[in-house]
Amino acid sequence: MPDSRDDGMDHRGLLLGDERVLGEVYDAYAEFVYGVALRVTADAAVAEDVACEVFVALWERPYAYDPLQWSLAAWLVAAAHRRAVERVGRGGQSAAGVGGESPDEDAVAASLAGLAPDLRDVVELSYFQGLTYRQVAAKLGVVESVVAERVRIGLVRWDAAARDGAGAVADDGTEARS
Repeated sequence: MPDSRDDGMDHRGLLLGDERVLGEVYDAYAEFVYGVALRVTADAAVAEDVACEVFVALWERPYAYDPLQWSLAAWLVAAAHRRAVERVGRGGQSAAGVGGESPDEDAVAASLAGLAPDLRDVVELSYFQGLTYRQVAAKLGVVESVVAERVRIGLVRWDAAARDGAGAVADDGTEARS
């Protein structure tokens, strides 16, 4: 994920209808958004549609994104995941059982590698295998509220690690600093 974007500036530009900003945001995040959608849907055409829908939604409703609550990268990932899971739920394919990963999927997997295992597990199960929080909770033997909190923390730390370029997160879930 890009580390040189200013989410507040991007948000202001989007609110003002600056097409240049949308283009820059798209260039910075489209491959990553597509990779998330592809991991969930296992269908390149559906993943392309999902990625386009995410950026159209950002353009049409930039006020839906709040830079005080999310980084733009985390918001786009959440939007891509939500839309991809909706598509799978309507009869699309899921990534479970599909052999091989595309370069985009490899990039997503590599970016998750720095998360603490408990955070990485819930993000992978809910975001990339399309499981509900209830299913993840049952699979991991924890309550749903723990899953929800770990997903939130995992996405924030995943984005922070990617922005720092280090990708390293300590075993206790805090960002590792050198």
